[in-house]
Amino acid sequence: MRIVMLYPFDLYKPESPGVDRIIAHATKLVHQRNEVRLIYYYDPSTPEVEGVERSDRFLFTTIPYVKYHRTLFSKIRNITSLAHSADIIYVQTCLPDIALPAIFAGFAARRPVHLDLVGHGDGGQYSEKFLTTMRNGLLKLVDTVSVADAQTRSLVLARGFREFKVFTIAENSFDKDDASEFPLNRAFALLLGDAS
Repeated sequence: MRIVMLYPFDLYKPESPGVDRIIAHATKLVHQRNEVRLIYYYDPSTPEVEGVERSDRFLFTTIPYVKYHRTLFSKIRNITSLAHSADIIYVQTCLPDIALPAIFAGFAARRPVHLDLVGHGDGGQYSEKFLTTMRNGLLKLVDTVSVADAQTRSLVLARGFREFKVFTIAENSFDKDDASEFPLNRAFALLLGDAS
């Protein structure tokens, strides 16, 4: 399976919100012989590790993007191009600068979109009301959702999302060698029509 993943912060900054989660998910998927390309927002202030290229740090392909609104249409075009060669689009956030290109790419390429709904801040760039509106809107547009806890799961279900399309993946709750226990496998099987 070919998966394009989108992450709204710098993947190479250990303090980035949700970074451990997305790296764990991507690594797990690669261990299961999936092809993963992870798009992240490059922060030029992130220090380099001497003697190690960014692209060599992970088992999956990483693709940096610059985080500016003026490049939104360019991002949509580029992500759509990647989505055409993917089976699934996975996005971790409700932040519009990454979620909107993911949704547009999914529609344009006719690929299912999976939302990993984790609570991380945006650095005060958006109001709480705006982020709630974004989340509620995204829940009407995505095909499946994963959450990290029962509270977020309840919130998603209260917004009318169908229970069989919501998957709980608690932080650090899976063994990288146990394919049967990884909830993303069930979510992706559902998206690809193989939910037997």
